Amino acid sequence: MGSGVGPAEVALPSRICVSIGHGNPEMLLKLARAEAERGESFFEFCLEFLENPHDGPEIVRQFLRDWPGAWVLVTCRREERNFNASIEEQLALLGAAVEAGARGIDLEIETARQRCSWMDEIGQRCARIVSYHNFTGCPPLAPILQELESIPADIIKVAVRAEGEDTVQRLMQAAQRCRQPNLMLAMGPEGLMSRIIGPVLGRSFTYAAPAGHDGTASGQPDARTLREIFGIG
Repeated sequence: MGSGVGPAEVALPSRICVSIGHGNPEMLLKLARAEAERGESFFEFCLEFLENPHDGPEIVRQFLRDWPGAWVLVTCRREERNFNASIEEQLALLGAAVEAGARGIDLEIETARQRCSWMDEIGQRCARIVSYHNFTGCPPLAPILQELESIPADIIKVAVRAEGEDTVQRLMQAAQRCRQPNLMLAMGPEGLMSRIIGPVLGRSFTYAAPAGHDGTASGQPDARTLREIFGIG
């Protein structure tokens, strides 16, 4: 996958990605295995949640040993949770997770804008998401989207704090205008609708929490709710 990848070239296994973040490696594996036993096939492992994020590649390897057909996406956000390291260490860790079998990476714009050549190169080995997060509100989207679309990636993601119903409307309008597959998510209870209709408008997927456990972002329903109540997937 080079920087010119089109929407049809990222063959995601599901419109629902179960996002898992936990400090304990065994608990992360337990949650992932439980979801796989329920029939889920698409997972996000948030390595920055781990007490030692460098355990991440081995966790990916162990999980895929038991569930070789699963599709694992990895994150390891700098200066969040338990990961405070250099960009070089971050990219090395994500690369090691890909070597262990991860099928995709999600890199925040703060790092990606400084390492476009790495994003171009890693695209030969996995799918790439470049993401923008704002946990306090929803600023003007046009300049954010313009920068995200300038980064070599297969999917762009915007996750902002819902300030009201108009936040969801603005995100859904942006999803339809965007030239490439995207995730436009409003975090918090008021943003639930963006998680339901976003996968269709953005030609991609949405995130779910593990059953009976908190998600990695505010407002994530579990996969069963998304499937059985809202008809996703």
